Amino acid sequence: MGKLDIKNFKIIRNRQKPDFAWMHELEIGIYRFRILTMDGGFSYTASIEKHIPSALQKHRRKTIFSEKVDFEFMAPDLFKSKLKELKIEL
Repeated sequence: MGKLDIKNFKIIRNRQKPDFAWMHELEIGIYRFRILTMDGGFSYTASIEKHIPSALQKHRRKTIFSEKVDFEFMAPDLFKSKLKELKIEL
């Protein structure tokens, strides 16, 4: 589970407000991990999405977990515990 380190996440900034809204994103297999802020880093939303194969939609995803966190560095530990709870191996 060393892959879920904040250093491995890619930062994606909002084009209109790059200093105000950004997201850390990491894809591992069929799972996408996101840490999103819309208020300049005062609060974050951590989420896990699962890719759903579909003939009609190429990038269809289902959010399997989403929770508010106070700091971005707390999210990877939250992801690890949630994956363990859901019995998901990466």
